[in-house]
Amino acid sequence: MKMVLAGSSHWHAEMHLDAARFCGAEIAGIWDEDAQHARAFATRQHLPFIADFAKILSSPPDAILLMGHPSTIPARARAVIEAGIPLILEKPAASSAAALAVLSELARQHQAFVSVPLPNRFGPAATAFERLRSQGRAGAVAHCQFRLVNGPPQRYAADGVAWVVDPAIGGGGALRNLGIHGVNAALGLATGALRLKTVSIENRIHRAAVEDHALLVLEDAAGALFVVEAGYT
Repeated sequence: MKMVLAGSSHWHAEMHLDAARFCGAEIAGIWDEDAQHARAFATRQHLPFIADFAKILSSPPDAILLMGHPSTIPARARAVIEAGIPLILEKPAASSAAALAVLSELARQHQAFVSVPLPNRFGPAATAFERLRSQGRAGAVAHCQFRLVNGPPQRYAADGVAWVVDPAIGGGGALRNLGIHGVNAALGLATGALRLKTVSIENRIHRAAVEDHALLVLEDAAGALFVVEAGYT
C-alpha cells in the first residue's frame, strides 16, 4: 500500500509514520502547509517531499493520512473525499461538530472510506473481548473505565501547536482532545445508545482557557456503565 502523510507538522506525524512502516506501507511522500517543515521532515526520514497538495490528488496514492490545523483541514478533506481517495483523518479535523457533520455527510454521499485514528476500539483488550463475544464465551458488559491523562497543556505550545488548547480553534480541552478515545471505545462496546448520567468538567490545576480534567459516566440501553476520564493533569 502506498500512503502519503499530509501534515508533517502535526504532533502525531512521526508516530503515524512508525505505524505505517511497521505495517509494511510504502510512504509515497510527505506534505505540509509549511513546505519548509515538510521538506525537513522528508529529508530526515529519507522520504520524497511533495510541495503541491494538488499533485497528491492528481497522482493518488492508495490512502492519504491527513493531519493539520482545523482552519485548513476541512477543505483538504473535502478535496480528498471528492477525489475518491481513501482517507485517514487525524483529529481535531475541525473546530466544531457542525463542520465535521458536513464532512461526514459528504463522505456518506460519496460512499467514501474515511477513518479516524481512535485506537482504543481496536486495542488488545477490545479485540480480545470481541473475539470471545463472537465465540459466545463473553459475558455481558457490566461496567468499563477508560482513562487517558497526559501531560500539561503547555506541552502543545512546546510542540509548536498551541492552538490545540485554544477553544476557538481546537474546539475544547482534555475532553474533546483525549476523552474522545474513551467515548469511542464505549460506543464500540455499548448495547444500543449511550446516555450521559454524570459529568464533571473543570480546571483542577491549570488556569487555561480549556478544561484540564473531565469525567463522564455514561449508561447504555442494557444498563452497563462506562466511565471516561481525560486530563492534562
